Amino acid sequence: YDLEDDNTFSRDPEQLEKLKAVIRLRTFWLETFGAGIFRDTVGLAGLPQDERCLVRRYELPDGILLAWANGSGEEQGLTVLTDRMPGTVKSYTPGNPDGVTVPAEQTAGGLRLTLPADEYAVIILK
Repeated sequence: YDLEDDNTFSRDPEQLEKLKAVIRLRTFWLETFGAGIFRDTVGLAGLPQDERCLVRRYELPDGILLAWANGSGEEQGLTVLTDRMPGTVKSYTPGNPDGVTVPAEQTAGGLRLTLPADEYAVIILK
């Protein structure tokens, strides 16, 4: 948006709904899991090469949180480098606060995940 002419989403209802969904997801994340410590992409390997995809890692006291934005509409692979294997890996989206299990496979030195095709998600490894 060009802030010289317009600093509102009111004339773009589609983007306004996306913004509201992201805010709902972030609020859920903070209330349910806490903020965590931002680690950027440290400890992540095999990042999606699609420039429409973005993932960031946050360290939680009892696990790992991945903030996931996916503009491709397709599942993507990612390896989380960890020597501590989680008991569960779940994805939470604005439309599914109960979460769904994320496919994960243990590899040498890490865990290979299949990140969801959802546009926005929070993936929790506990």
